[in-house]
Formats: sequence, C-alpha cells, structure tokens
Amino acid sequence: PVKSAVFSPDGQRILTTSGDGTVRLWDASGQPLATLSGHTAPVKSAVFSPDGQRILTASNDGTARLWDASGQPLATLGGDLGMAYRAVFSPDGQHILTTPPNFDGLWVRLWDASGQPLATLTDRIAVFSPDGQRIITASNDGTARLWAVSAILNAGTNGQPLSTLKGHGGAIKSAVFSPDGQRILTASDDKTARLWDASGQPLATLGGNTAPVKSAVFSPDGQRILTGSYNNTVRLWDASGQSLATLGGDPAPVKSAVFSPDGQRILTASGDGTARLWDASGQPLATFSGLITSAVFSPDGSRILTSGMSTARQYLVRIEDLRRAAACRVGRGLTPEEVARFQVPTPLAFDFATRQCPPVYSWQATGTPTPTPAP
Repeated sequence: PVKSAVFSPDGQRILTTSGDGTVRLWDASGQPLATLSGHTAPVKSAVFSPDGQRILTASNDGTARLWDASGQPLATLGGDLGMAYRAVFSPDGQHILTTPPNFDGLWVRLWDASGQPLATLTDRIAVFSPDGQRIITASNDGTARLWAVSAILNAGTNGQPLSTLKGHGGAIKSAVFSPDGQRILTASDDKTARLWDASGQPLATLGGNTAPVKSAVFSPDGQRILTGSYNNTVRLWDASGQSLATLGGDPAPVKSAVFSPDGQRILTASGDGTARLWDASGQPLATFSGLITSAVFSPDGSRILTSGMSTARQYLVRIEDLRRAAACRVGRGLTPEEVARFQVPTPLAFDFATRQCPPVYSWQATGTPTPTPAP
C-alpha cells in the first residue's frame, strides 16, 4: 500500500512511499521520474528539503536515507535507529531530525546535512522552530522540552534544555511551533491540547474532548488552531484557546487535520479511508474516498493530493479551476445548473499548458501511471 504522498516545495514533483520499501518520484501530472530503492522494509515518511534539491526518507529497516533531487543515494543515516518513524529537514536544510515509533529505548537524533550524527535526545517527538534555532521534543511522560540547537551542538547528548513544559497528564502525541515561533502547541492522551509561550510558560488548555487528542496545528497566520482526536472529531479554536467550532461527521478516528496554505480551507483524513474538505468556519464541502491513507494540499493550495492502497490522486480545489475543467470536458460554456454542480473538488482533468483535457491521473503509485476516464 501507498503510505503517503507529498508535494515538492514548488508543487512540480510528488513523492510517494510504499510498503514494499521503495519511494517513487513523479512529476505533477503523474509521470514517473525515478524509483528510490535501498530500504529493506516499509518506508514511513519521505520529504523534500526546503530548496527541493534533496529527499529524505525514513523506514522500518532502522535507517533514514538521503537522496539527491533525481533520486540518487547520498547517505544512510544510521543502521541502529530501531525503526525511523519520521525524518525532517531544518528550515535552512542544514540539519536533520529523526524520530522513532513509540518504543522504549528509541530516541530522537540530530544529524548534519551530510548525514553525520550530532546528538541523541531522550524523547520520541521532535520538530524544529520556524527559524531552525530551537527544537521542541516530547515524550510519554507528559512533558515536552525546549532546546537551543546551538547548545546541543556544543554539548552533544549532554546538553540541557532551555525549559521543560509540564502539565499534561498523559503521553504527548504531537508538538509544534506557531508560524512566528512565539508559541508552542502540544496534544496529549490526557484529552487536552495545551498552548505555551516561547519560553515554555503555559498560556491555555484546550479541553472538552472526550478522547485522547492525536494532533494539533496552527493556521498559517497563527490565529486559529485545529485539534484532531480519537472521538472522530476535529475542533477549531482561536489563538487564545477558545472553541470556535466542531467538525463532526467522521465515522472513524481522525488521522490528520491541516489548514490550506491560505487558511481558508481545512482538510481531514479519517481512519475509515476517507478525507474531507471543510471551509474555514468548519462547514463541510466535499468527501474523498478510496481507502485514503494521507491527504495534503499543494503548496499553492490549488490541488489536493491523496494516497491510498496502490493509488495516488490529485483533485482541483479552486472554484475557477473547477469551472474551467468542467467547461473543457463538455466543450462549451456551462449552464447555471452546471456551474452549481462543479462547485466541489473533482479529479484533476485539465491541462492548463496545452488547454486540453487529458484523462484523470489516478496513477498506480507502485507502477506505471494508469489514466482513468473522467467521471
């Protein structure tokens, strides 16, 4: 099965990960560019560097791997990670963090850009701040720790955190910085998310959930917050932690919830294999099906990319693009009824460069792209 699919920073390429140990590189139309082979177990994550010139993958084979933009191997990061659940670049691309699954004895590791180890941090979750100067880590003991990258580089594994964030009564499932780096948001098994200032002082508790909170993210402008929980709901909050809306309707636990790049839409993925699109106030717009395992926006917000089983699909999002695609399909202007019909996302079916209507690319992410007739 296809585990995930992500866009490059410019939106012109796509990476898909697979249970067969391979990663595949595609252009934005679904044409194959390269297969990244070398992992010997399912690949859990794959990301582009901020400049799009390198690729970073993490696998259950205990390694993370660094590749160039064409898919040629550059370095292998460790063989003793035990299972690398996730690997990410720092915002400047000069450092790498690898994080393990939730098993005892497996820890976060910091590496340089060439794949040389720098330090081990005894936590299981880790993210860089937007400026790359700090790291927030978190663990099953309900605490999070704020680190200065410079201090870690000077002291290595013996470095001390800037502060320890205490307050959660259960394991922390996610931790992120606000876009301006001035706040920190954590989500926990204790059924709450918590908001902290940049020094680690508590600001607010986002409660009212009836199940553990799996994820919490800021909107691009930092003025709203999304939390996703195991009670099948996503909740929308303002920047002070006041509840604004509850996005219900998911028949299974929420796997992820993200804002569009402009903050005007929300995309959720659920454990039942569906993804849902919502407006900024939490009203439903569309449902996507197909045993979906991940769903993301393109960097410009004009497309949605889903992965599921052996298939990755792209969907148009913007109304003006939908109308153009619909008019292209029918070969004439649209009636008012047809305009109303094409207000929701539809599989990508319009070549804006050639002004032609190619087939929908619902390509097989483990093989050759297979054009699927447009509905």
